[in-house]
Amino acid sequence: MLLTGLYLARVILPSEVDSRSMIRATSVALDDTTHMTMLNALVRNDANWLIDDSAIPLMAIGPDVTYPMGWHVSNAVLLASFDPASKTANIDDFIVRYFVIKVLSLVFALLALTILTFRVASHFGFSIRRFWPVLSVYTGIAYVTVLLVLPQFLEGFFSFLGLMIYTLLFVTLVIDAWRRDDRGFGIKDAVMLLCVTASGLTWLLTAPALLVTYLIVKLHQAKTLRRIPWASWVGSGLAGMFFLFQVWDVSHLTGSAISVLAAPGGINAPDPMLLFGLLLMLVLLAGMRRFAAVTSPVFVSALPLLLVASLILGYIGLSSPTISYYFLKYEFILLLVMMPLALVALMHALRKAAGDFGPLWRSAAQYGAFLAVIILAIPSVIGYTYVQNIGRMSVGYTLTRNDAAILDDALAHQFSPANKRIFFYFQNTSRTIMTAHVARTIFPNTTCDSEMFSAEYAVDPVGMNTILQKCIGEFRAVVIYTEPAAYAKLAAAISPVLIQSHQVTIQVEPA
Repeated sequence: MLLTGLYLARVILPSEVDSRSMIRATSVALDDTTHMTMLNALVRNDANWLIDDSAIPLMAIGPDVTYPMGWHVSNAVLLASFDPASKTANIDDFIVRYFVIKVLSLVFALLALTILTFRVASHFGFSIRRFWPVLSVYTGIAYVTVLLVLPQFLEGFFSFLGLMIYTLLFVTLVIDAWRRDDRGFGIKDAVMLLCVTASGLTWLLTAPALLVTYLIVKLHQAKTLRRIPWASWVGSGLAGMFFLFQVWDVSHLTGSAISVLAAPGGINAPDPMLLFGLLLMLVLLAGMRRFAAVTSPVFVSALPLLLVASLILGYIGLSSPTISYYFLKYEFILLLVMMPLALVALMHALRKAAGDFGPLWRSAAQYGAFLAVIILAIPSVIGYTYVQNIGRMSVGYTLTRNDAAILDDALAHQFSPANKRIFFYFQNTSRTIMTAHVARTIFPNTTCDSEMFSAEYAVDPVGMNTILQKCIGEFRAVVIYTEPAAYAKLAAAISPVLIQSHQVTIQVEPA
C-alpha cells in the first residue's frame, strides 16, 4: 500500500497532465516503453499477436514480437474484458490504463511475497499475535522488495513481476503440499500446473524447473511413480507442451534459442556472492532436523532452479568472459525463493539468543539485531551502489518536463501517412528512447517508422537522412525535435532539399 501510494503521489503531485506524470514516474528506458507498445498492440488486436511480417505495423521495432508474451497477453485480456473502450482509446487514456496495470503487477508481486514469508514464519513457530515477529517479517519483506522486486519494476523489466508472482505462489503451494498426504489431484495441483504454464509463457527458463518440482512433490505424496494420479501426468504433459511451443516460437522467430543465453545486457543485479551465501545457509538448515519440515519443500523448489541456473552459468562461462544478462535475471528468482527462509531463520536465531531477556527487552533486542544485520548487509553483501541506484530511480524523474511538453505536441497528431510525423534526436540516448518510443505507441506504425526509430535510437543523423530520403513520400511532412547542442550535427546531415521544401522541419527543444 505504501509503495502504491508512492507511485500515485508521483503522478498526482506534479503540475503537468497526469498521463505525462505517469510516463515520467514509471517509464525509464526502451524496455519499459516496449512493454507499453506491446500491450497497446495486443489490446487493439483482441489479444492476438501476429508472428509474420504483418506484425511490423503494430510495433516500433519489429523484432520485439519475439519477446515472451505472457504478461502482455494476460493483461490485454483483462483490459479488453473489464474495459472494452481500451481497444479504441487514444494514447493519453491508454497511458493511464498502462500505469494502473503496471502498479497492480507490483502490488500482486508484493502480496505473493508477503504470503510466502508469513507462511514460512508460521512454520518456524512465530505468532502473528506478537508485535516484534510481525514487524520483523514486514521489515524483511520491505528489504526483499527493495533488493529484488523494485529493480524489475523500475528498470523496465516489470513483466518479470508476473514470473515473480507465479514462482512465489508455486513455492507457497509446494510448502503446503509437502505436509499433506494427499495423493489425489485437486485445485492446488491445477494452480501449480497453471503456474508452470504461465512461467513458460512469461520467461521460458524457469518453466522446466517448476515442472520438475511439481513431479517431485507428487512423487513425495504418492511414494511411487505408479500411484501418481493420471490427472497429474496429463496436466504435466499439457504444461510441457506449452513450454515446447514457446521454445519453438522463440527459435522460429529468432533462429536460435541457446546462443542468446550468453548475450550481454545492461542490468543491475545483486552480488552473486549473496546467492552463494544463501545456498550455504540452506545447506546448514537442511542438516537441522527441527527445520526439515520447512527446508525440505524450499529445497525441492530451489534445487531444480539452481540446476537450470548452473547450466546457464556453465554455457555463459564457455561463451562469454563475464557473467551476463540471463544468469543475472535468473539470480533474482533464486534469491526471491531463498530470501524469505533466510530472513525467518535469522529471526529464529535472534529469538534463541535473546531468550534470557525480559519480554519487552527481548523483543527490542531481537528486532534491533535483525534490523542491524539487514542494514549491514547492504554495503557488505549487496553493494551500496546497487541500493543507491534503486533509491535514485524510485524518487527521480527520467523524462524531463521539456520532454513531456514535446510529447504533448507529438501525441496531438495521429500517426498515419496522411499526417506529419514527429521524431526526436537527442544526444542522450535514453531521452530519445523515451520520447520517440512513447510516441510510436500510437497505432499504426509502418516499416519506415520502425527504421526511423532505429536510426533515432542509434543517434545516427546520417541514417535518419537516408531513411527520410526513402520515405518522405510516405511521411509527407516531418518535424524532428532536437536539443541546441545537437542541432548543428542534425542540420548538417539532413538534406537541404528536404528542409527547403518544408517537408522536414528541425525544431529546437523549448528551453
